[in-house]
Amino acid sequence: MPKNRKYFRHNDCILATSRTEEGLPFVASLVMNFIIWGILAKARSMYQIKVCHALFMANHFHMLLVVDNPEHVSEFIRYVKSETAHAVNRLLGRRRKTVWLEGSDTPTVLTSEDVMRYIVYIYLNPVKANLVERIEDYPGISTWKMFFADRTEKLCKKLSRSDIRQLDFASLNMREQEKLHRHYQTIESESFQFVLEPYAWVECFSELEGVDLEDIRNQIIKEVRIGENSCASARRSKGKSVAGPTALRRQSMLKEHVPKKHSRRMICISSDIDLRKEFISGYRYLCEIAMDVYQRWRHGDFRVKIPPGLIAPRMPVLVSALE
Repeated sequence: MPKNRKYFRHNDCILATSRTEEGLPFVASLVMNFIIWGILAKARSMYQIKVCHALFMANHFHMLLVVDNPEHVSEFIRYVKSETAHAVNRLLGRRRKTVWLEGSDTPTVLTSEDVMRYIVYIYLNPVKANLVERIEDYPGISTWKMFFADRTEKLCKKLSRSDIRQLDFASLNMREQEKLHRHYQTIESESFQFVLEPYAWVECFSELEGVDLEDIRNQIIKEVRIGENSCASARRSKGKSVAGPTALRRQSMLKEHVPKKHSRRMICISSDIDLRKEFISGYRYLCEIAMDVYQRWRHGDFRVKIPPGLIAPRMPVLVSALE
């Protein structure tokens, strides 16, 4: 059984992050956006999970989620990663090449202040990476425009794997993208509503009961603008510029990139040190119980159960059919 078990509780707020093994395959093209939105919409309809904020960079994604059914969190993330990986491989004409690193980072965010901080962090990703001046200019997958416009639903067509055709080239100009995008729009396939719940996380914190959601919205926008201005000043001082939306859309899916970040996965995020210690202590206690349960399973005692919130491992094999 893994040392660190996944731990999700109903109505917890978590920050889900996953990175590609190598390269920058998730280009911000019209074609890739069309495919990913369909995958996100179907995943949202299949699993009991609330998506508050999300953004795809070329080699990783961030999603702020609220847990409804704890057992659905890993399944939701696994589905998104699996379908996007298949899409990339079909577009490039590859067979079964690994796209994502194994697993994902899904720490629980323990304070409302940290949630606000990470919402701003998510939307500043393209700006800090010198891709665009403002988050509005980012042509990739982002829930910012829905959040900013107070839109909560987006109808998206989910292409089947067989509908995705291999590209002639790993990068497409805008005319080629528009042509292929129109083709995908005409394909008869099922559509799903992507539902955004940007304030679902507020209900995770009792101290925010009765808070004005408009105040929260304005504070997030204000902090994002401050971050954008700060990044702009830093670029000017160094004589740098941004890549811009057009260059991002036309980028090759085969562009080489080796991830620089290999940080260990977190159990929780909290600026309150005491709260963090309390959470980790409780988590480790439950993991000890889970390990004891697993050992009893190995001896054939399946009456005991893994503590609620911890994702149970596969049942151990007790008998071999081989001689």
